[in-house]
Amino acid sequence: MVPTDPKVPPQEPPPQRSSALLTGGVVICAAVVALLAGAGVLGIGLRRELPLPLSLSVAVVSVLLPAQSLKPLLGASWRARCAAVFLWSCAVVLVLPLYVVDFPAAVRVGVSYSFSPVGEPLAARMSEAAYLATCRLVDAGRAPLPVAAEIRTGDVLAGEEPEDSPDEVFERSDEIASGSEEDSASSVVLPVEGQGASLHVSLLVEGPAGPRTLQFLFDTGATLTTLDRRTLAELGVPVPGDAPVAVLQTANGVVESPVVLLESLWLGHIQLHNVSVAVCDSCAKETTRGLLGLNVTGLFDVSLSSGSGEIRLEPAAVDGDRRLDVSHWLQLSASATMWRMGRVEVVIEVGNSAPVEVSEVVVELSCAERSFAIQLDDIPPAGSRSTEVELPRGTNCRSYQVAVRSARW
Repeated sequence: MVPTDPKVPPQEPPPQRSSALLTGGVVICAAVVALLAGAGVLGIGLRRELPLPLSLSVAVVSVLLPAQSLKPLLGASWRARCAAVFLWSCAVVLVLPLYVVDFPAAVRVGVSYSFSPVGEPLAARMSEAAYLATCRLVDAGRAPLPVAAEIRTGDVLAGEEPEDSPDEVFERSDEIASGSEEDSASSVVLPVEGQGASLHVSLLVEGPAGPRTLQFLFDTGATLTTLDRRTLAELGVPVPGDAPVAVLQTANGVVESPVVLLESLWLGHIQLHNVSVAVCDSCAKETTRGLLGLNVTGLFDVSLSSGSGEIRLEPAAVDGDRRLDVSHWLQLSASATMWRMGRVEVVIEVGNSAPVEVSEVVVELSCAERSFAIQLDDIPPAGSRSTEVELPRGTNCRSYQVAVRSARW
């Protein structure tokens, strides 16, 4: 009998169990993420009404074939192959939503089709679970968006002047009150000619060809100031064929008139830059070249002395809201996406066709029962600016409208 050496310890079996568990975990993770990626690509094809064989082929090739290019980096073992599929599938799931807004919905369609052979109830549960998981992955990969400010009835945004009606802008009085406030340097007193509804004022207008003093009809019912083509030609202001168009109510009915931009208009010592003017030949009379509209007079508190023949203008918002001037040069577009988890994302784009910069635009987004204010700044001449915001969760914005709430040059 050969004696045993008590100093030699017994050998332990290799740790195969832990290695098998690790390999199994990698395989499961790779399979789940590859299923989401492949189902997303398949769903995109089916939602675009591509043929089923083509959609399946693109889904398989787009997930498995690029993953093979990672094998030289990770190795040729089963674990390395699964890791390559996992990494590539993660990239697909994270990148595709940047270009396909409805990617979670595409995943739901693809998973539902993939599991349809095993029964509709299981396919429905699996597709819903995959949809929710993809929504969470997409949310996790996105930076938080600013939340749009809600507009409630009667709200006035910061820096915005309350809108006055024509009757409030033009106030008649038998006598202009005297006092230190009324005689302040900020107020303007303009002599008027005519009477009743035919009040004329003389204003200095500057154009590329130089300044000119013109007679305007002081019209409290006109939204936009007007000039005729002959006067604009004298000022050196061209009327391009692609100029924005304004709808005017004239004595001859409703007409569409191109809009141009004046360099400046002087009311006494107050200079207004970038005044929008509608081209209207029928608005010019023998004694006047056009109408002085609310885009100018609405910036003042106006009072008329019927005895002295003077109009006093008190600046109310000369440096404030210029919406009536700016809005003709703006093009608005919007898209709202409602996600499953109640999140609503809105993309607003504002184009500026004016030859000058728009410093600020507040866009009002009106959903079913709620409205929101979205601000965009520094829109360049002949350029555009866009922004993306998030609405409060649960907002019903399946149908919506956008309009310019306020704007400033």
